[in-house]
Amino acid sequence: MNSPSNLIFRSLWYHRRIHCAVAMAVVVATAILTGALIVGDSMRESLRHLLLDRLGHIDHAFVAEHFFRDHLALELAEDTAFTAHFESAQPAIFLRATAERTRPGERGTGELRANKVLIWGLDVNYSQLGQGGPQAFPGLNEVVLNEPLARELDAKLGDPIVLRLPRQNLIPGDSPFGRKTEIVRSLARLKVVEIIPAEGLGRFGLRPTQHVPRIAFVARSILQNALEQPGRANAILITSRQPADATATKVLRGALQPVLEDYGMSIERERLTFQESSQASTDVIFDYYNVFTNRMMFLPAVDTAIENVLAAEHSQAVLTYLANSIGRGPLPYRVLEKVALLQPPGQSLSSLVLSALSAELSRQDIPYSTITAIDSVPPLGPVSTTGGEAIENLLEDEIVLNRWAADVLRVGPGEMVNVTYFAPESTHGANVEHWAAFRVRTIVEIAQPSEPYDGEQPPAYDQRPTLANDPWLTPEVKGFTDKKSVEDWDPPFPFERQRIRDADELYWDYYRATPKAFVSLSTGQDLWGTVRFGRTTSYRVPHRSGLSVEKIEGKILNQFVRDQLQPGFRLLPLRRQGIEASRGTTSFSGLFLGFSFFLIAAALMLVALLFRLGIQQRAGEVGVLVAVGWTRSQIIKVYALEGLLVAAIGSLVGVVAGIGYAALMLLGLSTWWVDAIVTPFVELHNVSLTSLCLGLFSGMVAAFFTMLLTFRRLQQPVVRNLLAGVWEEFVTGSARAGNWRVCWAMGLLALALGLAALGTQLGGEAQAGAFFGCGGSVLVASLLLTSWWLRRGVKGCDKKPVHLSLVGLARRNTARNPSRSVLTIGLISSAAFLIVAISCFRVEFSQQGAGGFDLIAESDQPIYHDLNTKQGRDALGIIGQDAAFLGGQRTGNQVAAFRVRGGDDASCLNLFRPNQPRVLGAPVRLFEDSVEPHDFLWAETFSPTEAERLNPWLLLKKRFDDGAVPVILDKNTAMYSMHLFSIQGAGTTFEIDYDGGLSVRYRIVALLANSIFQGSMLISEEHFEDLFPHVGGYQLFLIQTRPDRLTVGSVNEIGIEHGLSGITHASQKLSGQERSLDEARQLSAMLENRLSDQGMDVQSTQDVLNGLLAVQNTYLETFQSLGALGLLLGTLGLATVQVRSVTERRGELALMRAMGLRPARLAWMVLLENGWLLLTGLGIGIFSAMVAVFPHWVSGGASVPAASLCRLLLTVLVVGIVSGGIAVRAALRTGMVPALRAG
Repeated sequence: MNSPSNLIFRSLWYHRRIHCAVAMAVVVATAILTGALIVGDSMRESLRHLLLDRLGHIDHAFVAEHFFRDHLALELAEDTAFTAHFESAQPAIFLRATAERTRPGERGTGELRANKVLIWGLDVNYSQLGQGGPQAFPGLNEVVLNEPLARELDAKLGDPIVLRLPRQNLIPGDSPFGRKTEIVRSLARLKVVEIIPAEGLGRFGLRPTQHVPRIAFVARSILQNALEQPGRANAILITSRQPADATATKVLRGALQPVLEDYGMSIERERLTFQESSQASTDVIFDYYNVFTNRMMFLPAVDTAIENVLAAEHSQAVLTYLANSIGRGPLPYRVLEKVALLQPPGQSLSSLVLSALSAELSRQDIPYSTITAIDSVPPLGPVSTTGGEAIENLLEDEIVLNRWAADVLRVGPGEMVNVTYFAPESTHGANVEHWAAFRVRTIVEIAQPSEPYDGEQPPAYDQRPTLANDPWLTPEVKGFTDKKSVEDWDPPFPFERQRIRDADELYWDYYRATPKAFVSLSTGQDLWGTVRFGRTTSYRVPHRSGLSVEKIEGKILNQFVRDQLQPGFRLLPLRRQGIEASRGTTSFSGLFLGFSFFLIAAALMLVALLFRLGIQQRAGEVGVLVAVGWTRSQIIKVYALEGLLVAAIGSLVGVVAGIGYAALMLLGLSTWWVDAIVTPFVELHNVSLTSLCLGLFSGMVAAFFTMLLTFRRLQQPVVRNLLAGVWEEFVTGSARAGNWRVCWAMGLLALALGLAALGTQLGGEAQAGAFFGCGGSVLVASLLLTSWWLRRGVKGCDKKPVHLSLVGLARRNTARNPSRSVLTIGLISSAAFLIVAISCFRVEFSQQGAGGFDLIAESDQPIYHDLNTKQGRDALGIIGQDAAFLGGQRTGNQVAAFRVRGGDDASCLNLFRPNQPRVLGAPVRLFEDSVEPHDFLWAETFSPTEAERLNPWLLLKKRFDDGAVPVILDKNTAMYSMHLFSIQGAGTTFEIDYDGGLSVRYRIVALLANSIFQGSMLISEEHFEDLFPHVGGYQLFLIQTRPDRLTVGSVNEIGIEHGLSGITHASQKLSGQERSLDEARQLSAMLENRLSDQGMDVQSTQDVLNGLLAVQNTYLETFQSLGALGLLLGTLGLATVQVRSVTERRGELALMRAMGLRPARLAWMVLLENGWLLLTGLGIGIFSAMVAVFPHWVSGGASVPAASLCRLLLTVLVVGIVSGGIAVRAALRTGMVPALRAG
């Protein structure tokens, strides 16, 4: 007799057909496992390759909010610590701008515009930075475009391009003295000399994303001239051949050693002397070092550092501010004017107002005067008596005037004066005027220079000047202090030139910006200082022997090092952070494995089914082995080794097939399903040996375990039956033996209910696990109950003979081999579950996702004015018909403006993992009743009060004891991008580290569902200003164009409620809605045209939200395709089972034909058997999907796809007819006599 090994190999060949079928099922399971792992690896490698290709040799970048000396890059490159880790440091100018091209022969509408264009100004050979950059260095008036920008502008070589560049605004735009308009410089008629592909440096950017940016390369010198920044840059690109680690980043930060000039700060020695004509010696009036900044006020952190380091030098903090007027009396003239106008007839004014009116009617006020807040100390004063003694400890309501101001106002000590001024922070570009009343403490003398003062050389005097003769107390402000007359001022606020008198011009000629009044430092900082913009304009350091400008600068820079301050500079470890981000927001291997789980299970069930059929058709062989003395364990061992070889062969082939499967999936992601990844960048990279081995091992073990379990579950047969070639399964077992199936089924159903209840409370992978766990539990429980019912029904039929109908006969035939039938049902139900469950999560556009807003607009440059007000529209040049169209009563348009702190895109459109997501400052109007809170769909809120429950936006106003900032996120962003959503849900706390050492703790107070805010973090505008004081203006706008919005759903509701008249009314309103949509398009075009300098881009909220939802829906389509593949496997299993069943019963079917049963009825019986298996599998699959989906449907996160279910039923019907036809053909093609003889 053959040895066991010989028997195994001979059996493999002899039964090669069934073994090939089993091996093919193993191939499918292994290919899906391996392919999912390879897809995950390829996605990560594609993201990594995309990042490294985009960066080239650039490893780090210093980016500044201001311009600095480009020589700083050379100093950095020469540092020995730098050269130990990096190769070069290249100065650059990096801007976000707008590009325009006018088509030849066209005007206005012929203008093509591209927003969010990245402008790179470099004076270096681009090959030093990497591949893919411009081939030739762009010369003067030349520009190089990448393909996406050229395509959007429809530009070709030689075409002229206009670039709108942001003008550096040193003073914050939200300050009354910051520019709010005319903040753009144009670089006109740049000739396109090259168009480069969007590869390598052709898609270089500072943030990791797979989106293709629009890029323009120009010479740095051109940008310097256009922006009036000669010899300066705002970025340094650091190159390295090898990725730098965190230690190298720390070394790089320390190697950058800016001087004060690079921080926008200066130190000058201010010295005023006087020589009497009768004396030979020269007297020093004051001599000090003036430390000041070009942004008018020091940043709070810088202010603290300078104050600490200069305290030992007895420095003086100074805050000088511009008063709109200094007037006589306690009330300003304008206030009195309003009081008089509002006075009711017959009513008398109070005595205070009457006295003020009598004093002020002549309106003897001083317009536009500087006032200095300072605490006078010797020897610098500046508020001192005629004897030179400092006047200290001014009270909060006390003021000191210089002699010129006191004479003009005709006031003396003890009298009242008023000061009007703009609040230090404007609101939506509107300056708010405040006033304060002061009592004159004293008058300080001031000497007039002998000749007009030009502002450059120290003034000359015939009389001895005083400490108050100090024009350097006022910081240099472009548009003010650099002008020769007050008439020439170019302020960013409304300037009433008619108020300027000859005396005011004369004061400017001789004294320039010398303060006319003084208050205490604390008073000035309370009135004009802010935590956001600063509280100090300069520091005065008395001169002493041994002290110099260089030493003071060294002290300040050393203090910056100790405090780890590099104000205005951000160090970006581009390569290291990018590689970390390239791991992606989602584990694609886990994602594809999760959605392929039921497909893999279907393949393994097919393995079990085919392996069982193979064993059962070898019943005679097993009978012979038993008859000659082989034990059960010996037979199992031989057949198990045989199955292991089949599993190994199938797994090996499956690994190869898995590579092809992965390639097909990646091709689909780049073509049919490209919406899931936005841009087609995914490629099949070097396949990981780990993934191949893991796929091979997993596939082989899963298949072998399935075979082993299948063989061991076959009942102990009777040897006589085996020798006759029959291995019947249902002949043994007691009624009680099947009760375990019911117990397990009840336990699984209880588990499913628990997971269903928990599913909506979880997030991310945990929620997905709960969903599939719930559906899988119901599916397995249903299969167990089906198995129990089939076995129980067969045993019941054996007790007594019964008359069976054709349907009953068909059902009993399916029950004659319960395991085989249950496996077939399992194949169908798994595919049905996957298709139905995934279909339920398809999301369509809803107005609630946009909160009722119809348009969303983003600008490249901040906009400081309120589009809802006439004043704001006028300032932006939106006048006439355009102004009426935007804000007229006819349209009722409303605009919600958001502050924007730029950051990583955390939406599903970006596959890179976000490090610092974009933050939006939500406007106050969202907290008001003017916007209905139910317009947004909320997934979850943390609302302890009824008011907050009705309007969750109010939660953003909360103040937590631990300092956490309340934040609202879109649920998808929290779950999948930021991985924050847990059982706690709303109330989850997390931290984000920002550049400059800022670490912010956030607490989720509410979650939006499928909203327009996906990818951003929403905090209140108040919290935003506290966290990001340097960010000014508004850059994101939601526009509601029609308050009486009407959707198609609304039409249906009206029709149902009011019948035909309601439908007619709805149709009329729908026609009005179409007109409103046309108005929305016109409004979009108008805003983009009027605000082109700001780079305004307007889109429909429906288009934006559909783009976001397309990602989710495309993934669902991908996994529905896997469900279709599972249905194909079910079809194969069904056809196999039916053919095998007919083959086993060919004698029985021949006998029935011999007894007079017509072939047509036999065909119907086989089709009914087939249909019962199909419909049972379909029912179990749909039922399992509905149970898993139900909690999400209740919470609004899913919908029942009736159309998909109908398509599925139709597909299953076709599949049933085809597989049943195959079985019928097999049943009828065998001759009756041969079948009776064989039976």
